[in-house]
Amino acid sequence: MLLAIGNHAVTTKESGAPSASHFSSTWFSAFIVVLIVASLSISWWSYEQNRNHLEQEAIQQADEYLQLMMQIRAFYSREIVPKAKDAGMRVGHDYAFHNDMLPLPTSFTMDFARNLMAENTGLRIRLFSELPFPWNKSGGPQDTFENDALRALHSNSFEPFYQFDDKNDQLTLRYARADILSPSCVACHNSYPGTPKRDWKAGDVRGVMSVTRNISTGTGPSFFWSLTFVQTLFSVLALGLLWYSMSRLHKSLRHAEALNDKTLDVNKRLQSEIQQRSEAEQELRLTAAKNQAIVYSVADSLMLVDQQWRIQQSNPAGCQLLRSNWEQLRQQPLTQYFNALNTPPDHWLPTGNVPKELQGLRPDGSSFPVMLQINKVANSQPALYVVVIRDISEQKTLEMTLAEARDQALASSQIKSEFLRKMEQLNSELELRVNERTQALQDANLQLQSTAAALEEERRSQQQLIQHWQQAQAQLLQQEKLVALGQVTSGVISEIHAPLAFALYQLQQLQSNGQQTMQKLDNIYQRISVEQPDSPLLPELSQVCNTEMDMLDQHLTTTLAGLNQVEKTVKELQHLAEAEQGGHIPMEVNSLITSVLEVLRTEISERILIQQDFAELPPYQGNVLQLSQLMIHLLIQAEESLQGNGRLRIRTRQEEEDIQIELEDAEGDATSQWQSMTADSGSNPIRSLMINELVQQLQAQLVFGVFGPQQTGFSLRLRLPLQPRPPQNETSAPEQ
Repeated sequence: MLLAIGNHAVTTKESGAPSASHFSSTWFSAFIVVLIVASLSISWWSYEQNRNHLEQEAIQQADEYLQLMMQIRAFYSREIVPKAKDAGMRVGHDYAFHNDMLPLPTSFTMDFARNLMAENTGLRIRLFSELPFPWNKSGGPQDTFENDALRALHSNSFEPFYQFDDKNDQLTLRYARADILSPSCVACHNSYPGTPKRDWKAGDVRGVMSVTRNISTGTGPSFFWSLTFVQTLFSVLALGLLWYSMSRLHKSLRHAEALNDKTLDVNKRLQSEIQQRSEAEQELRLTAAKNQAIVYSVADSLMLVDQQWRIQQSNPAGCQLLRSNWEQLRQQPLTQYFNALNTPPDHWLPTGNVPKELQGLRPDGSSFPVMLQINKVANSQPALYVVVIRDISEQKTLEMTLAEARDQALASSQIKSEFLRKMEQLNSELELRVNERTQALQDANLQLQSTAAALEEERRSQQQLIQHWQQAQAQLLQQEKLVALGQVTSGVISEIHAPLAFALYQLQQLQSNGQQTMQKLDNIYQRISVEQPDSPLLPELSQVCNTEMDMLDQHLTTTLAGLNQVEKTVKELQHLAEAEQGGHIPMEVNSLITSVLEVLRTEISERILIQQDFAELPPYQGNVLQLSQLMIHLLIQAEESLQGNGRLRIRTRQEEEDIQIELEDAEGDATSQWQSMTADSGSNPIRSLMINELVQQLQAQLVFGVFGPQQTGFSLRLRLPLQPRPPQNETSAPEQ
């Protein structure tokens, strides 16, 4: 502008319109006016910039004052008060009257503030509330600003409240922040004598802490006019110098204009940077509050550790996971809880963003599984790491429960399949044996019929024999036929009775186990339906419980009923065979044992070595069929006791009026099995009962003990009377 005026003046002079003196006075007047206006503008702009800068700096310093006071109070509450209480001292507001009492944290803070205010007269710190303690007479709001601050900070406790007062050329800042109750302060404020309220909660605004600070005495209107006067004076002096040194005017003006442009640009950039800094600080505070809310609401444990795994920060979930409070976790190494973290954190940084499963150990000795992931904080000096820990105890327990339920379901299905297969096999074997025995009976009947016909034909051809001989011959033939038929029938019944009784017993046990399994499956189904209603195992478990197990129970019930009917039929056949046998036939005991060994040749003689030591014996006058059955059971039991490996010695002797049969373990290695053979609870209780019943019917004695000249083994001794006494309630059979 001045340059433009200068150019215009030069142009006017060159055109010769005005005179030189007139041009000089006009130019000087115009220059004075422009200089005054410019001085006023620059003075006002400098004044505003200086004031804004001082205000921003004052706000920052006031906030730092309040943060310092709150940190001092927190340190005093955390470090001094607990130790003083542990040492037996009290804490109260009237500590000045007691030698064994320390001030409350708030009292200590205000006393400390008063000490600061005594040294700095331009500083005033207050802590006030709408609910002050009774002894704090000046603890309530004292003016409009404090009332406005209480309302504003109750609405938004995270933002500060401030205002500037300009009185008597003195700019004053009043800055206030909310005093928020922490969890450690709630109990004291609710229980301390004289408290105005007893339902305080963490996060409530207990009061307001404010700072009043005089900024400067050079920000009022007088400063502005003084600055303007000085600038105008200097401008006039500069004008005189310019008038005196016109030759240097153009150069100085150009330089001043360039310098002014640079100053304006610098001031604009400075103002822009100040504004950006203020906005950035505000955004950082908001971002920090949001991040803190997010971290504290996350269910996973978040911890900040250094290179030595020392815990620097942790959210509440981390304290709950390790069952420790923050004071116990502070600066503690994370390796104390996870032994696997024996290398620096850099080695645990994820390569594929996949968390690692570890086993943790709490201070109380309980272990827990977790998924752990580590990320490094960018540009942190020294290096810091964020550790994310997720507790997977419930997940592991649920997986184990599901696996156990699945295994039990599969085991039940396998048991059912195996049972059905065994039942089919057993039915097939029973059917085959019944068919074989039935065919043998039919063949025996045909043979007997043929023999009877031949004998009858011979009897007709020899009618010249006396009638008595004919009747005796007929009776003998009839008795031999009945004995043979009884022997065959009894053999069939003996073969069927033992496996039939075993099948009944196993089916009853299987039905009981099936019912218990069904109850367990039903309990598992109820538990999974409550804990995981959407589990894919529920339909399969429901089908197993409701359909397959019911079908299994129906099959077992039907099979038991059929086998009971078969057992009833077998018993009737046995009674019929015993009734048809008639009297006793003399027989050689050694021959009977040889016949029984021949019958059992495939079951005994091919697996164990039989040694026979038979003495000459008189004919046995007892029930030969019952003796045959007894010897069959004793030999089968002996073979099972020897477990198919060993030597069995069979010895017969005559002892006075008795016949003695000994079964001896020749190698002496089956003691417990031989002893269990005569017990009621042996390996086969049905066979043991049958042996005891046959021994009683034969009026014999069965003794277990050590016999033999070398005392090398244990043996069974069966003592039979040569002529058994008839029972007292039995009459002699009539002649046929």
